[in-house]
Amino acid sequence: MVALVLVFGIATSIVPRQVETITLRITQLVTVRETVTITQAMPTQTVFTGKQLVARLGEAFVIEMDKQPVEVTFTRLHFESSISYSKAGPGYKFAVIDLKYRSLGNVEARVYWANWKDPELKVSTGYSYKVYLFAGIDYKLSVKPGEVVAGYMCFEIPVDASPIEVRITPDELSAKYLGTPEVILKLA
Repeated sequence: MVALVLVFGIATSIVPRQVETITLRITQLVTVRETVTITQAMPTQTVFTGKQLVARLGEAFVIEMDKQPVEVTFTRLHFESSISYSKAGPGYKFAVIDLKYRSLGNVEARVYWANWKDPELKVSTGYSYKVYLFAGIDYKLSVKPGEVVAGYMCFEIPVDASPIEVRITPDELSAKYLGTPEVILKLA
């Protein structure tokens, strides 16, 4: 029995024990993405606050239309006494805001403001006027990938009024469930 204990003791001392300590480090990579991409077209900067997208004439911003990203630029404000087949009423003029759409998507998209209410123009007298005519609000204006198309919005306002800003407010469901921002175009 003594021999057995000696053999067992010698055998255990011959095989060296190896103890390895392994330290694992788990790192999680988190990427934060904005829901709206903004492109600057002029020296001033478009600002997206999450609920409102504020832009000026000449600035481009990207919003989703017909499930495709579309770059929108309000290009110019001008005044007319008549537009299309309509003539401004006595003491009124048309404030026309030209805009252009450029598709950034990979399929043809209809460019219309389906998730928003009718645009309103606030003027220097403190009143707001709903859009009179809006080319691009219906399903007829579409843009192919990479293509640019023009549109406009028109407001009938008093002759002595100066435009201050346009507000295009999303409908309640789009704002709540899709995060659709209110678009504010600063004109003054």
